[in-house]
Amino acid sequence: MNLSHLLICTALATCGDHIIVGDLPDGGSPESDGGVTCGGCWSGGQCVTSTTTNACGTGAGSCSDCSVTVQHASLPSCTAGACAFVACETGWSDCDGDPTNGCERNVSACFEVIATGQDQPRAVATDGVDVYWVIRGGTLRRVPKGGGTVTDLATDVSLFLLRDSSIYFVKSATTLAVIPKAAGTPAVLTTTAREPQALTADSTSLFWWDETGDGKFEIRSAPLSGGPETLLAGGLQRRVDSLTPVGSELWFMQERELFKLPKAGGQLARLATLPVEPLMPNAWAAVSTLQPEGVFWGLVSRPANDIASASEGRVFAMRYDTVQPIELARLTYSPLSITLDGSSLYLATQRQDTLPGTGAVIRVSTTGGPPSVLNVNQTPFALAIDPTHIYWADRTPIYTAPFAEIRRTPK
Repeated sequence: MNLSHLLICTALATCGDHIIVGDLPDGGSPESDGGVTCGGCWSGGQCVTSTTTNACGTGAGSCSDCSVTVQHASLPSCTAGACAFVACETGWSDCDGDPTNGCERNVSACFEVIATGQDQPRAVATDGVDVYWVIRGGTLRRVPKGGGTVTDLATDVSLFLLRDSSIYFVKSATTLAVIPKAAGTPAVLTTTAREPQALTADSTSLFWWDETGDGKFEIRSAPLSGGPETLLAGGLQRRVDSLTPVGSELWFMQERELFKLPKAGGQLARLATLPVEPLMPNAWAAVSTLQPEGVFWGLVSRPANDIASASEGRVFAMRYDTVQPIELARLTYSPLSITLDGSSLYLATQRQDTLPGTGAVIRVSTTGGPPSVLNVNQTPFALAIDPTHIYWADRTPIYTAPFAEIRRTPK
């Protein structure tokens, strides 16, 4: 930088709001190039120390024009060096909690409550017509996706799976049963040796994993039409996650390793080891989802044994035909669950475990890029999606009232 080309005002009180600067390198600023210090923001080679709506900022960065960056909002302004606004335009909402970009979502409300008074809801699912979940105590419930009357379908349920016109579920810990979505009397399919911990299915069979009494894990199956269970793999040393039918095989995660197993049972084969430790020390895989094109997983990192600290999250993807992971996004939240819809991943996240309302519902492109915060100040526990909406069980009200809610927002 050529300091002889700087015209520096030595007393801002006598110079007004600007320090005139000339001949800066492309993309540079006097402060970043070792020149004068700006107490405001840089705009066109000038240090603006008394920021306005059209030139707003602090910390010697570039000035923002709030009338441009604050979208779909009335009376944009600059407050303490940051853009702000008074109110959203009709039909627009500020759902990411960031006033500097205004009202970024074309929705009249950031979310809708479609069911209230739910006692610790979990395992949310939707078929595009209704939304289903299980509350504490094991009652399986349903509500129309736009809200309405809540219907109880079955009791003593720990897990359930929607498939075609039926609901498959685990009842009384070791009974696999099925009930029509239209409601009716459950039919028992089989009794299992141990309690299933996750359910998935293909066109003919149910699959699940369980934990043995000696701390090991198994993968089992049973016909959708009913019949005895079959042990597919036993003696596994680690917990099974994201059990997914892929063609004639079952694919699943064990910590950071991806395995496959023939659906008829047989020898396990390791497909890949996810090399995340060098990328993010002290991280662990919190959630993962397997899809035909690859595996997506979220990582969490925070100080050891400190659940009160805000944590960092990252989202990665890895195609099945390569072992090189791709980082898609970095989050200031911990991923709790991931679901995929076409070109987008949707995540339920939480910032600090001990504080309600510090989570968010977030969208991340499968090709990477900045994450989109769709709803902030939430406590989402599980996500489900249909072609138009995202649904989740939100536990924020538990901290101020006895029960939680089922919520939804447009994609």
